[in-house]
Amino acid sequence: RFTVTHGGSSLGEFAAMGSITVRDCDVTFHFENTNTIYFNNELTVLDHTLTMECSSATADVVLQKADGNMGTIKVKKNSESTASLTINGSSTKQFVIAGCLDELVIEKVGDSYQPATIPSVSDQTNSLMEFNGGDVTMNYVTLKNNWSTGYGGAIYMVQRDGDGYVFNVTLANCVIENCTAENGGAVVMYSKPEVGYSAVNMNYCTVTNCLTRAKVDVDGTISTDGGANGLYINGGSIRDNYTNGGGGGINWNTYSPLTVTGGCHIENNHARVNGGGLEIKGNATLEGYVVIQDNECGNHGGGIYVS
Repeated sequence: RFTVTHGGSSLGEFAAMGSITVRDCDVTFHFENTNTIYFNNELTVLDHTLTMECSSATADVVLQKADGNMGTIKVKKNSESTASLTINGSSTKQFVIAGCLDELVIEKVGDSYQPATIPSVSDQTNSLMEFNGGDVTMNYVTLKNNWSTGYGGAIYMVQRDGDGYVFNVTLANCVIENCTAENGGAVVMYSKPEVGYSAVNMNYCTVTNCLTRAKVDVDGTISTDGGANGLYINGGSIRDNYTNGGGGGINWNTYSPLTVTGGCHIENNHARVNGGGLEIKGNATLEGYVVIQDNECGNHGGGIYVS
């Protein structure tokens, strides 16, 4: 086990100018009185455990690249051994993972909503986080201000060719905001049915002001591209998001279960095609005083579209 504690009596910075790979040992980063963490490339957890915590910090801890852009945090499981990532902030001090966007504005022009034009960013093409298997737990973490030319503006969960391990992700009291992607403005998940069942739990999280640019099957702010995924959303809110396709809040395209409960608010989302709040092409359960209101779409199902 390798432990790094950084901080002291005053605010400071922690810098890792190359890539960091957690391999052959478990690593803990404990940040005290630290307000910015810099690293310039990728942070990869490979078949071991990485813990990052800022519970005793005196300010929000921000993780970003030194040039203001963000390298991808990856969790990769290549064997039967453990691969896990835990990031803990607190109710008063968030752990912030920031990307390259300054601001994303989605505004109403006349009777239609028009998202802002996103400038081309040559060195930022990935999600803030990519999970290829293993266990991920994040508490009081904010993922924000990222632009991806691929899948998932904030998080991309996928089993690629050759990967044979499921992922289990739990987000609690987290915020995903101001993210954009060609496919899945906030979160995209995909797992292979022949491999096994992957699960994502979102408890009291907020997903807001995210944009999906492409009009494709993998649209929607929170989206699945088939596969054996399960998504459980308890409480929190999905609001003020926009997609050029279907499912302004959630696009569920699999027969694995989607459950939304606990008084979750799905509101003020916008889809250019169908399902301003949700587009459902599989199994879904909404229960426990879920609020769906003030959503809009260009075609059918301002609140929910089921096909």
